Amino acid sequence: CWLWLGAFLSAAAMAQDTVLHWTFEHGNEGHITDLGPNGLHGTATAVTFMPGEPGRGMAGGFHADGARVDVPASEALAFDSSESFTVRLRLRAERSGGFSTVLMTKDRPGGTVSYSFTIGRWPGRLSLELWSWQQVRVLSRARVDDGLWHHVVGCYDAPSNLAMLLVDGELQAALPAGKGGPGTVLMRLGDNLDAHQQFLG
Repeated sequence: CWLWLGAFLSAAAMAQDTVLHWTFEHGNEGHITDLGPNGLHGTATAVTFMPGEPGRGMAGGFHADGARVDVPASEALAFDSSESFTVRLRLRAERSGGFSTVLMTKDRPGGTVSYSFTIGRWPGRLSLELWSWQQVRVLSRARVDDGLWHHVVGCYDAPSNLAMLLVDGELQAALPAGKGGPGTVLMRLGDNLDAHQQFLG
């Protein structure tokens, strides 16, 4: 799994201000190096470093129970409805038949969500969920738990208040996200921050 997080700007050039950039090429079994400007390095637990998508180097395998990558609380990772942003990741999900959290950001366990990706609210389908996740879930049109690599982009455009999900370059859905969002978040890749919702991939 490869993760890139940046500010989404609506200019014609689509300029990006990178906040976080992880690849599993840079790190080891317990540490994921942030190539972005903020030094938001991740602590990996039970994650297997393995060959990833052809031509794209290493990936993180989330197969063991409790596999996850954690990032400490940071204001740089927190976005609310006043800021546009984009989250990009490449994932390959296995069919589990259950519910899993691919990525979660919250101000604290049990607290307010900034942005997240889940699989399984509808069987096998990916969902981008922001601070209004209990009312607004931006869903992929098809299952992504097919064992294939997918390029996922979740973005929020503050002027229009639209949350958008793209999979493999195709827009899946765009919905108004409402107002909200925390000022500081913890981040976890591979599971939720409170309930155990293991991602298999």
